[in-house]
Amino acid sequence: MLILVDQFEELFRYQGLAGREEAEAVVAVLLESARQDAVPIYIVLTMRSDFLGRCADFDGLAEAVSDAQYLCPRLSRDQIRAAIEGPAEVFGGRVEPRLVSRIVNDMGTDPDQLPLMQHALMRLWERARSLDTNAPQLRLDDYEAEGGIKGSLSRHADEILAEVTRGRPERADTARRLFCLLTEGEGENAVRRLARVSEALEVTGGPLGEIAAVADAFRAPGRSLLMPAAERPLAPDTILDISHESLIRQWQELKDWVRGEAVSAEQYREIERRARRWAAGSAAFLDGTDLDGALAWREREHPTAPWAARYGGDFALVMRFLDESRARRDNADAERREQERRIIVAEEAVERQRVEAQAEQRRVALVAAEERAFAASRLARRTRVGLMVMSVLLAIAAGLAWWGLDSAREARYQRIKAESQRVEAEMQRGIAEDAAKEAQQQKAAAEQAERVAEAQKERAERLADELRQALAKK
Repeated sequence: MLILVDQFEELFRYQGLAGREEAEAVVAVLLESARQDAVPIYIVLTMRSDFLGRCADFDGLAEAVSDAQYLCPRLSRDQIRAAIEGPAEVFGGRVEPRLVSRIVNDMGTDPDQLPLMQHALMRLWERARSLDTNAPQLRLDDYEAEGGIKGSLSRHADEILAEVTRGRPERADTARRLFCLLTEGEGENAVRRLARVSEALEVTGGPLGEIAAVADAFRAPGRSLLMPAAERPLAPDTILDISHESLIRQWQELKDWVRGEAVSAEQYREIERRARRWAAGSAAFLDGTDLDGALAWREREHPTAPWAARYGGDFALVMRFLDESRARRDNADAERREQERRIIVAEEAVERQRVEAQAEQRRVALVAAEERAFAASRLARRTRVGLMVMSVLLAIAAGLAWWGLDSAREARYQRIKAESQRVEAEMQRGIAEDAAKEAQQQKAAAEQAERVAEAQKERAERLADELRQALAKK
């Protein structure tokens, strides 16, 4: 009996999902079957050479592999040519010679070269059959349109994704989360990861129908980029898997998704470490650009507890840490805005008091100027009246002196003269009193203006002190 186990390296991945005991049981059965001699049983394992070291994980497996190991060499150019032309000839088709030469030259040292060539030829065969079912011909022009060996798989996956998201753009995020769930690691170290549909439902947050709509498109006949095969309907316990790691390494969109996933996971771990220090009392809340970046990450990624479970840590603590950090910043912002409002109010009050003080000073100065003008006008009026009276009395006195020479008229002249002098003296006394009153009024007005200015100064200084205190608190 011959037992052929192809892609034996899948056992190492299955070990992580189903548990070590089941994987060890499979290995033990194979080793015992090969050792017993009651029935001739031959075991042939095929696996990638970079997994040989993992055989040491199981007792006796490394020794058995070492006793009967054969490393398959790379295909020669003639073998590659036969692999291109042979299958087409079996089914009545042919391949343009220039296409054969081009593919042989495009085959490099990439470990994905054979599956990529197979996928490119499959795409070319489907196109050729659509044009001529009797004698399909694979052509170089179609090969170049497909993007060659390197671009064919990525182009095909892009077409499927476009088909899935046509009219339903939200499914692009479902596809991103699903394929990132089925990928472990990043870059050249990225490998496939098994996941149950139930885990995909938790991570994507969508219903089974949405998961099926995306997965079924990638596992349809002629595509088979996801497993299991399309004939098996998806159920919560169904195990999903990427059919070949070449999809991880060659599909540019998936590479971008995985790179972004790695960045998001690292950001989550960083926040989680900070949250643990905060919970232990050795770190403060997030603030500034750190908080902005963390909140932007949460808004962009919409992380869930099942998603975070892949990367460890306390997801609930991280969410609480972010919520409380944002609440603290919001409160601080509210306090700062209130301080700014009070400062603005104080500045407006100081400006208003300054304007009022200037207006009061102008009013007092105007009143004083009006009083001075009124006093000067009254003094001028009294002076004119006094001069008129003196002129009349002097004229009378001169007339009497001219007409009478006797003593009686002389005496009357002297009385009129004395009366004129008395009137003049009273007039001078009134002028002096008016001048004194004006001086007192001006002094009082000046003192009042000084008191008002001093009061306004004290009020402005008090408001300025309040403003400085508010700024100091800020």
